Amino acid sequence: MSRTITTFAEESHTSLNLKVLATSSPEALVDQATKKLLAAGIQLIEFRYQLYRRMGVPAVVMNPCYLVDDDRLDEASNIVADLGLPLTSPLLTNANTEGKFVTLSRLHRITTSTAPGSQQFLQLLPASFTGFAPSDLIPSPSSEARIRIPRESAVYACLLRILALSPRHDPTRRQALSDLSMLTMYHMYGMEGYSEDDDNLAPEDDPAIQGALARVREWSWNREWRAGEEWIGDLLYAFVQGDYQDAYIPWSD
Repeated sequence: MSRTITTFAEESHTSLNLKVLATSSPEALVDQATKKLLAAGIQLIEFRYQLYRRMGVPAVVMNPCYLVDDDRLDEASNIVADLGLPLTSPLLTNANTEGKFVTLSRLHRITTSTAPGSQQFLQLLPASFTGFAPSDLIPSPSSEARIRIPRESAVYACLLRILALSPRHDPTRRQALSDLSMLTMYHMYGMEGYSEDDDNLAPEDDPAIQGALARVREWSWNREWRAGEEWIGDLLYAFVQGDYQDAYIPWSD
C-alpha cells in the first residue's frame, strides 16, 4: 500500500496560496500579477473576453487572458505562481468545449473556490496560438498602456485563421466560431440596440448589416489583411452578410 507524504514546506506553501487568494479580490490579484510580469519585461497582449468587452460584447470576464511570447511562457507562469496563484490543470469539460484555447494555457487560480462553476483563473496563452504580428498590436487605452491589444480587424483575422488551422469537428474550431459569431453580433451589428422589427428586414435593407459590410470593405481597401490572406476579407464579408456556411471556411486534416 502506498501513501502520499506531504512535507511541512508543501503545507506552508498551500496555506500561503489560500491566504493570498482569500485576502484579495480576483481583480486585485490579476492587477498585481500583470504589474509583476510587465516589471519583468514580459510583453502582455490582451485577449478573449476582456478584449471582446472593449469591442462591445457584454461578456462577463471570469478568466482574464493574456498572450505571452512562447519562449517566456514558463517564466511568466513561474512569476505568477510565486505570487501565490497556484497553477491548475484545465477541467476536462472546458478542454472538450474550448479546445486549445484552454489546453495550451497556463491557468492560475485567482479564487479560493475550486467548484467548477465558481473558480476563476488568470489565463496565460502562448502568443503563437493567435499568430498576431507586431503590426497587429496597439497600446491599450487603459491606464496600463504597456499592455498591447490587437487591432479590431486583426481579431477577426486571428479567429478565421484559427478556424482554418483546426480540424473541422475540433472543439478549438467550434470555440473560435462561437467567438466570431459573438463579435459579429455585438461589435459588427451593434445588437445591444436590437429590435424585433429588424428580423423583418432583408440584408440589403438592414442598416446594421450594411454598416458592418462597409467596415469589412474598408479593412480590405486599407489592406489590413496580410499578403496571401485576402481570403479572410472575402470570408468575413460573407459571414457578416449571412451567406456563411461551415464548408466555406477551410480546415486542417
